Amino acid sequence: MILSIGQLHLVHWNPKYNTFGEALKQPDGTAVVGIFLKIGREKGEFQLILDALDKIKTKGKEAPFTNFDPSCLFPACRDYWTYHGSFTTPPCEECIVWLLLKEPITVSSEQVSADSSPAGSVETEATWRNHSC
Repeated sequence: MILSIGQLHLVHWNPKYNTFGEALKQPDGTAVVGIFLKIGREKGEFQLILDALDKIKTKGKEAPFTNFDPSCLFPACRDYWTYHGSFTTPPCEECIVWLLLKEPITVSSEQVSADSSPAGSVETEATWRNHSC
């Protein structure tokens, strides 16, 4: 059993489709790698993501994020569960191949606090707090 304080979702779309929207309509179009989070020591690689997100708190902002290998966020054990399901945010399209890594990664409580409420519009914050499908 995994006691997790959250998940990190890495969303991917199949490059054989021209757009993300097109990929959403295909059974092999999208996949999400879910990584469970637990409280412990700070993870420097996770902090890189948080720092980039901090720079794009308002619509239209951009932050360079190059040469980042997301596999650096993976736990040592790469065993996973897989299933077909939906996105966890509205409109909750039922088109996702999920891969949930069995082992969580450790992040600090400060990192979790920094990630708990994105800045932005009132609509964004309301959606964030009530995002489950």
